Amino acid sequence: MGYRNDINKLIKSIDKNILNDKSINGIQYDIYPWHGYSAISLMTRADCELDVASWKYFECCKSTGEELSNEFDTYLELNDRHHFHCMLVKAASELLEADLSSFAVESPVSDLGLNKLFQVRVYDPDETFTFNYCEFIVANNTQKT
Repeated sequence: MGYRNDINKLIKSIDKNILNDKSINGIQYDIYPWHGYSAISLMTRADCELDVASWKYFECCKSTGEELSNEFDTYLELNDRHHFHCMLVKAASELLEADLSSFAVESPVSDLGLNKLFQVRVYDPDETFTFNYCEFIVANNTQKT
């Protein structure tokens, strides 16, 4: 439940003025075990999708990683890219289950895959893999049916 609790706390901590911005069309959840924190960034229609650090609401809320301390400690002990990949898979899975009603999103997933009107994103900040882990989860679940 660590990722889910962390995501929910971050979403609840977003400033109300930011939530009132009707141009928001995406959310990205990032984890940085080597820095000991996680963050949520919100994308607006005016933001360049590929340049997260330039987004208007880049890291608009951060956690100190207390919800993820065990995961972070394990990563730091192992210092293993495969373990970090597994952490990103878990994070994406939990983001897909998060309550996004603050953004007027019922579900980030439709019959055809991810909702294209509101993007839900988890990426590897080191770009070992350069895909959206949320898409990976949805595609993998599609194979199982």
